[in-house]
Amino acid sequence: MSLPTDCPQRNERRGWMGDAALSIDETLYNFNYVNFYLNFLTMIADNQGFDGAVSDTVPFTVGLVPADPNWGTAYATITWYLYEHTGDITIIKKYYTGIQAWIDYLTGQYQKTGLANMFYHFGDWAAAQPTKNGSLVSSYAYMHDVYTFINMSEILNHTDNVQRYRQLYQQLADEFHRVFYNATATGYTDGCQAANTLALALSNVVPVSIRATVLNALVTSLNTTGHFYGGIVSVAPLYPLLSREGYHDLALKLALSTSYPSYGYMFHNEIQNATTTWEQWNTLPTQAQSSLNHHMFNSIGAWFYRYLVGIELNALKTITVHPRMSYDFDLLNHTEAELMTIKGTIRINFTVDEIRSLMSKRKNIRNMSVIASVSHGKSTLTDLLVCNAGIILPQKADEMRFTNTRKDEQEQAITIKSIATSLYYELPAKDLESIKQERELNLSHFLINFIDSPGHVDFSLEVTAALCVTDGALIVVDCVSGVRLQTETVLRQALTGRIKPILFINKMDRALLELQLQQEDLFQTFQRIIENVNAIIATYGDDNGSMGDLQIDPTKGTVGFGSTLHGWAFTLKEFADMYASKFHIETDKLMKRLWGNNFFSSTENKWSTTDGEGYIRGFCQFVLDPIFKVFKAIMNCRKDEYTELLEKLNIKLQEKDRNELEQGGKSLLKLVMKQWLPAGDVLLTMIAIHLPSPVVAQKYRPRDDEAFLGIKECDPNGPLMMYISKMVPTLTRGRFYAFGRVFSGVVKSNQPVRIMGSNYVPGKKEDLYVKNIQRTILMMGHDIVPIEDVPCGNICGLVGVDQYLIKTGTITTFENAYNLQAMKFTITPVVCVTVEPKNPGDLPKLVEGLKHLAKSDLMVQCTVEESGEYIVAGAGELHLELCLKDLETDHACIPIKVSNPIVSYRETVSEESEIMCLAKSPNKHNRIYLKARPMPNGLPEDIDKGEVTSYQENKARARYLNEKYDYDINEARKIWCFGPERTGSNLLIDCTKGIQYLNEIKDGCIIGFQWATKMGVLAEENIRGVRFDIHDIIFYNDAIHRANGQIIPATRRVIYASMLTAKPRLVEPIYLCEIQCLEVDIVSIYDVLNRRRGYVFEENHVARTSMCIVKAYLPVNESFGFTADLCSNTGDQVFSQCVFDQWQIINQDPFDDSTKVRQTINDIRKRKGLKEGIPPLDDYCDKL
Repeated sequence: MSLPTDCPQRNERRGWMGDAALSIDETLYNFNYVNFYLNFLTMIADNQGFDGAVSDTVPFTVGLVPADPNWGTAYATITWYLYEHTGDITIIKKYYTGIQAWIDYLTGQYQKTGLANMFYHFGDWAAAQPTKNGSLVSSYAYMHDVYTFINMSEILNHTDNVQRYRQLYQQLADEFHRVFYNATATGYTDGCQAANTLALALSNVVPVSIRATVLNALVTSLNTTGHFYGGIVSVAPLYPLLSREGYHDLALKLALSTSYPSYGYMFHNEIQNATTTWEQWNTLPTQAQSSLNHHMFNSIGAWFYRYLVGIELNALKTITVHPRMSYDFDLLNHTEAELMTIKGTIRINFTVDEIRSLMSKRKNIRNMSVIASVSHGKSTLTDLLVCNAGIILPQKADEMRFTNTRKDEQEQAITIKSIATSLYYELPAKDLESIKQERELNLSHFLINFIDSPGHVDFSLEVTAALCVTDGALIVVDCVSGVRLQTETVLRQALTGRIKPILFINKMDRALLELQLQQEDLFQTFQRIIENVNAIIATYGDDNGSMGDLQIDPTKGTVGFGSTLHGWAFTLKEFADMYASKFHIETDKLMKRLWGNNFFSSTENKWSTTDGEGYIRGFCQFVLDPIFKVFKAIMNCRKDEYTELLEKLNIKLQEKDRNELEQGGKSLLKLVMKQWLPAGDVLLTMIAIHLPSPVVAQKYRPRDDEAFLGIKECDPNGPLMMYISKMVPTLTRGRFYAFGRVFSGVVKSNQPVRIMGSNYVPGKKEDLYVKNIQRTILMMGHDIVPIEDVPCGNICGLVGVDQYLIKTGTITTFENAYNLQAMKFTITPVVCVTVEPKNPGDLPKLVEGLKHLAKSDLMVQCTVEESGEYIVAGAGELHLELCLKDLETDHACIPIKVSNPIVSYRETVSEESEIMCLAKSPNKHNRIYLKARPMPNGLPEDIDKGEVTSYQENKARARYLNEKYDYDINEARKIWCFGPERTGSNLLIDCTKGIQYLNEIKDGCIIGFQWATKMGVLAEENIRGVRFDIHDIIFYNDAIHRANGQIIPATRRVIYASMLTAKPRLVEPIYLCEIQCLEVDIVSIYDVLNRRRGYVFEENHVARTSMCIVKAYLPVNESFGFTADLCSNTGDQVFSQCVFDQWQIINQDPFDDSTKVRQTINDIRKRKGLKEGIPPLDDYCDKL
């Protein structure tokens, strides 16, 4: 046939557009019908009218013109799926104008009638129970085409059309909900299954506030009836919708049903078991007017591929495979499929049983994070690990970026969110004996739970979240760039969290092909990197502690080398295994000879520790030399030489690779190196051997909790103790998976638990909820795999607890449990903006969106000023930019207005108060005498780091302050509180003597202190580094006159007065900048820094290269546009990263109108709507 007809056996046989649109995706998954559908698209274009209208059939013989929108949608839908399955952008280009004309025609009809009366001919055809509103069905098709056209415009970079049709779509989405939603029916129109399905399937139509209600109404109806009663239009989005929204089991049950109406009824009924889909749900041989072979119901076939076995082609740019299992393991626990594409054949054979069985083998579990600086190759490395498990194609392993699931991550080629994946790995038998820790006997299979974390400094808290739930870290370092600022930052985080490190030195291909380093130079480069990493470990690690020796050492196999981009890697163990028989030396002993100052003479057949004549370093001779020979022979296209090398190395290329074998060059080099030294096997072996299991790691990662024994022993029979480290957004806007680690016990679906938020205090009920966990899931990249339960020692996700937690928390079954570890921030949100909706009526959406943003991002802070301004604060420019993008497109889904960036300052004092400040209570019956003075250098930083906290034992804290900062021991024992937020770097100290009933007003003083330190006197910025000493309090005898209403404002006023008399100063945040550049650009970099009040404190030249690393301090207020400024002055030959480093006092008098700091204060006060000028002392200091 030359066109997709409706059925083959009767005389109708027309090119019905609706049938073609519904079955195209399923057809292309099963058959190579690309040219067939391209021919049909040409027919549609030829048949299109001058006004843009298309017909119900093509060529037009029956039906109507214009086509029913659900039939006309074939134009856009077929074009889109052809692009999806081929990646051929020219298909979109060819039919783009015609599709736009059809959409504009529909828009013209819509402008005449509105969506409420949108025209239609057939509606939801062949429904068991037709929807009562055909205009809703045709509106769905119209909006579907507009949305598809927006995606096409984005691909072709037609920005004007993107903006135009986005505005149209948002208008349609608002109108769709307004005219079709029926609150009394809990859904759309009459609340029928089809209407609710179509509404939910459209993006941004159902408001977030009622989406769960509408979805629940649909699910309840499906569960109650056990059937779906819609027709060919609504059944197409039903199954994908259920799978995306977390009701995959329900989709499976509907698909497997054999009673009317269902697909199963067609194939299993009392009269005839069909082998093809019918024209109607109830077509039987007795009803000859209906076809028994009709493809318009075949849309479910695409669901099999996209959601059961989980093959997403993504225009063949990034082919992903994410099989979806069932929560009911009797329903589905195994998926198997094969798909041929032009990129290669995809084979899937997946069962969750293998992973679940290993979850109970605690000694064979490895929980680890991949950490590094940006652009050092983390995501490429994780692709190799995933490829080794068969989740992605080997051909895509160097470009897939499997764990970069966000669109902006793919576009900018950086990791923004940490993503977890679980892998099943079988360790070769020869390597089992290399494991020094306890392992499961007679079991060589390992469960590797790894997290790919960001490398950019703005997203460091994502690294912290990953490290909180893992036991080991694989550090990736670019051998050309070396150890960078962010490498040190993330390694310090790991060591502080008692995470054991191993090292992988990446990008050897650059050293050999670009820099063309000699063997000895490359060895020195490796040694320098290892020494730098070990220096950091020695500084922040505890080599003498329970973790044992943390130093990385190539001779112990804890250092790997290679190129993840080219897919090859090795440790000394691989080469020691090769040479062990030749030298008749045990592998472990030979590994020591292959590193450091060990030299070998081939003429004398001797080893030496000195570099004599004829002696060559063992690492160069036996490790690097074979690699260098392969590189030179292949890159220089010396076929005879590399053919001989391939035979010696026993490397046999497949027939399809013969072309590369003949030509040589980089493509052949990649094939050879991948086969000789496969990176996936080397890295996973390294992880399994050298990183600790939960049984080992939890012994030296103690937690302050009465359930400590269960955690220490990693006891599955102990009480459940699970730490939630972050929230992961689901496909349902406003809902999140709670991601964390089970440290003790077992977490199960439908299990009643205690959900303790980060502010929970034992013995109180605030931030405590007793609820059931809805589901437990495994995180597999951006997809999830349902699982019945998860025992201790594993990481997983939970469904149904997100509404009770803000960002982090503890899940337990132990009634007397304390919260598990609180996350320690390594960066501070110091850059902020104000946001407001462009349409004032959208303010409720903005407020709800800010709540979701705060939950989804660990670092962002969303607050409301007293002036009513909404503030979003982030760690840096990039972080803030992405947060605002997420707010606008994903969380609030409204256009927003954003102010210029604002920097958060702090207020402090530089001297002790000149006078004893007095403030009276409003009733004049109580007096507070107080002085302020600056803290000694280092104490505010100790408080920030958690070295000094309000939770410490009082005497131990006082002794620390006395010994390190010379505080009076008695005064140090009388610290009332820290502030602001009871954890900040300010102290309120009781220096009074002999005052009775002081404790009665203590709470009032503390509240006043928290208030004052949260909003300082200069510009209502947080106060930092100030000690407030209460010297005397005189209060009225009658308790009613010294209530909190009297004490709180008096405390606040006297604190302000004490600051004004202690030479107040503004404190600004300072970035530590690391700039990687060429030596010729040094002068330009100094110029840029000088213009921005920055200064260089360190400059290092990278050995044997023309690169230079510059470290400098830069005020955050001067950092906006810094990277662009650098690039414009150096011709884009520079890479920089800025991380918050310190708070620095601006040594200018804020009372001097001529100073810059006074102008800054005035600007802040004006922005906040405060009274102009710093308040005078008389406003706060009373006279006796």
